Amino acid sequence: MSPTSRRMRMWRASGIW
Repeated sequence: MSPTSRRMRMWRASGIW
């Protein structure tokens, strides 16, 4: 898994996506 995957989860939690 790439480190970007973790960032994606953070954005999802923030509700950006």
